[in-house]
Amino acid sequence: MSFDIVPAPGQWSDNTKPIHPSGTRAWAWSEIAGYGYEWATIQCFNRGVVQLETDLDYVRAGGFASVGVWGVVYDVADFASFGEQFAAEAVRLGADHAIVDAEFCAKGTRDTRGMLPIIDGMRRGGWTGPVHLSTFGAPANARPHGPNDFAMDVASYLETGGGVMPQVYYQAYEEYRPDLCADYWEACGVPRDRQNHTIDLAAEAGSAKYPTDYNGAQWAELLQDAKVGRNFSVYMTQFGSDSDYEQLREQTTLPASGGTPPDQPEQPPPQTGGGTVPKHPTDVDCKDTVRFAAQTWEAQQSGYQAKARLVVARRICDPANVNDIWYSIRDQIIAILDEAGLPK
Repeated sequence: MSFDIVPAPGQWSDNTKPIHPSGTRAWAWSEIAGYGYEWATIQCFNRGVVQLETDLDYVRAGGFASVGVWGVVYDVADFASFGEQFAAEAVRLGADHAIVDAEFCAKGTRDTRGMLPIIDGMRRGGWTGPVHLSTFGAPANARPHGPNDFAMDVASYLETGGGVMPQVYYQAYEEYRPDLCADYWEACGVPRDRQNHTIDLAAEAGSAKYPTDYNGAQWAELLQDAKVGRNFSVYMTQFGSDSDYEQLREQTTLPASGGTPPDQPEQPPPQTGGGTVPKHPTDVDCKDTVRFAAQTWEAQQSGYQAKARLVVARRICDPANVNDIWYSIRDQIIAILDEAGLPK
């Protein structure tokens, strides 16, 4: 069974080698995967033109569970031919997943199942897997809080096993706030677990809120408020900085259930008698205990506490911080605590 990208953090780019913000090199996809992203998608088709002449090997080297492609369609009249051509490219590239970006042209297609020609075209083009839809976030005053509705045909995608990926570009439009988008698409028949919210780390020229943008920590707070969990992705990889991705690690490292704290690790009962030496807590035991306490506290908060001490403690105790990583930073942390006069 192919990897389901909807409930996992992902990345979007229009280039297999997106430029790092330093401008001196391309991102190594293994760096991005190291921040907790499990899939990456590369644009391969736009306005009837093949966008990707190379293969996906450079991206695959990052170690993602799924590497796929996305294509953009603009006109209802092109739905069938777009589906065929996009699918052919996805098959040629050996893509693991396929995402259709349909925005204005997708409006008003619900009652007529007007998006089905895209799916049918993709089947003719050789694509047999799920098909996902990337589209607008939500209209202003949207369902269920108001009357407005894009009336998009999402059933054609859900029936393939795909999901809907609303572009929750709140830095551009107030109505695209992630919680409003989550409510809207659920009201349109898309279960929350079949939504993957796409955020944007850059200001959008010409938008209502330009030149507003949000950093990783601010986006993490918005996603927390929307109870999105790990069901989110970033457009485009090259718009993010190292600090953005570090701040977003709070989302990518949530449990797969979307934030429910794990059960507290079982501790063996004290051993007495018989000469048995009691089991001393290991490094892992201690880390798990701190993580459990911190996650329990976080789950009880109404907002995202990016710099709270328990959040910091949980990050330090994350399983990704293996001994080599911990040893490389512990002396600096200890020195800061000592300088602050905190008890040992």
